[in-house]
Amino acid sequence: MENPLETTSKSTKKTRWLGFGAFLLYCFISIGGLHAQSPETPKVIQDWQFLGEAPTQVDIDYRVVQCGSTPEIHLLVFNEGLAQTLEFELSVQSGSVNLKKTFRYELALGEMNIGECNAAGKLADYQLDLPKGYDPASIQAQIRFLNSKEETK
Repeated sequence: MENPLETTSKSTKKTRWLGFGAFLLYCFISIGGLHAQSPETPKVIQDWQFLGEAPTQVDIDYRVVQCGSTPEIHLLVFNEGLAQTLEFELSVQSGSVNLKKTFRYELALGEMNIGECNAAGKLADYQLDLPKGYDPASIQAQIRFLNSKEETK
């Protein structure tokens, strides 16, 4: 006759191993899901280049990347100054083709935002899809600050 204590301990060990295996499976699936949701890694065509600094201490850099089949410009905006409204015009040239776009940001002290592939929400405002006819490798960009008012608090 089998000892009931030995049977219980064998089934408890099996249950523990099954629980541990289920936990590991859950971890692998979770990590895979996080990886699938992470931003796409772009192919960098032109790495970060300094574009300008506003009189109110906001640094702006840009880079040109390939996200999927679309070339994009990503902006990096870093506010070293007080909370402020910043507005500027970005001019992008490729050969004889010229594109201008105005950007307006409400920035807090020390705020930094960086454009990324397939960005949504606020970060979508820090990227610019390039239209057909642009050669991403020969892009040149210029900035013109329209207004930059600090809020004194």
